[in-house]
Amino acid sequence: MNLKRVLMGPGPSDVDPRVLEALSRPTIGHLDPVFMEMLNEIRELLQYTFQTRNELTLAMSGTGSAGMETCIVNLVEPGDSMLVCINGVFGGRMADEVVERQVVHADWRGVLMVGVLGAFTTFSTFSLETIGLLEAGHALHALAYMLGSTLLCVLMAGAAVQLTRLLV
Repeated sequence: MNLKRVLMGPGPSDVDPRVLEALSRPTIGHLDPVFMEMLNEIRELLQYTFQTRNELTLAMSGTGSAGMETCIVNLVEPGDSMLVCINGVFGGRMADEVVERQVVHADWRGVLMVGVLGAFTTFSTFSLETIGLLEAGHALHALAYMLGSTLLCVLMAGAAVQLTRLLV
């Protein structure tokens, strides 16, 4: 029996057979008239989607980090305020972008990375510890841990907002 494997995580993802078939076709160059027509069609669809007539509308091809950087570079000016909640690698990259754009002085990068703004960044450890306490029969301890951690998270997020307001 041949079972199809289904990937359900954030990536890599299953590829539809139609996509695989399309990828097997000969490629076209970036200066090919057919490619240019595709770009124009995509631009028109983006203009319709975002209700703009701006001729500089274009699709950016790249990773999620490239998209995040594109947004920061185009929306945040030096001296602007920007709150970055660090939640792993991508939040760290965003913090790097903020520092690079001079929204926050490089001396504050350590504060961002350590987690004042990301005081409660990863639920996986929190969840595993809570489940471990419950499995060990320490329901009250688990409840106190959940409530205390959540309260601390909210307090640290509030402190981070106040700190950001003071720095800006």
